[in-house]
Amino acid sequence: MKGTVFWGLLQSMQKLGMAAPAGADVSTELRQALETRDLFATSWYPVEWYRELLGYIVRRGGPSALRDTVQLSTRESVSTVHRFLMKAFSPDMLLKQGARVFSSFFDAKISSTPLGAGHTLVEWTACGGFDATCWTAQVLTVEELVAMTGVRVQRKVVRSGGGTGDDALSLELFWGR
Repeated sequence: MKGTVFWGLLQSMQKLGMAAPAGADVSTELRQALETRDLFATSWYPVEWYRELLGYIVRRGGPSALRDTVQLSTRESVSTVHRFLMKAFSPDMLLKQGARVFSSFFDAKISSTPLGAGHTLVEWTACGGFDATCWTAQVLTVEELVAMTGVRVQRKVVRSGGGTGDDALSLELFWGR
C-alpha cells in the first residue's frame, strides 16, 4: 500500500490525541520507519504495516478510535474543493470513481455495481494480507465517502469475505437521506 495512507492515519491519530506507536507497539521495521519519518507518500509498503497500525489504533482506543481515525483520515484526504464537488455526486458515481482511486493506494481492486435506488454492491478483490480490522477500515472509508455526498449508509450486508485471512469482501450498501 502507498505511504500516503499511513500519513493520513498518523495525522488523524495526532489530531484525535492518540500517540504514535512506540516501543513494542508495532514491529521494529514499522516503528523505525515512523521514527525516522522514512515513509514516503508515493512509495509502496507492506500491507502488514497497515494491519499493524490499525491494530495499534484498536488496542489503544477500541473500535470507536478506529472509526474516528479512519473517518477523519478519509475526510482530511479530500480537499475542500473536492468536498464541495462530492455533494453533486451520487453515491454510485462516487463509488465508481473511488474504485479507480483505491487502486492507486492499494495493490488490489475494488468495484461497485448499482443494484437499485440507494443500493450498491461494493467488491474488493486481491487484498492479500488483510485482517478483519483492515476490512473494517475499508468499510468505514466507503461509509464516510458516501456521507460526503450528503446521504448516509443505513444498512450494510456482507455477502462474503471480510474476515481475517480473506483476500476479498463483497458488501451491499443501502443508503438514504
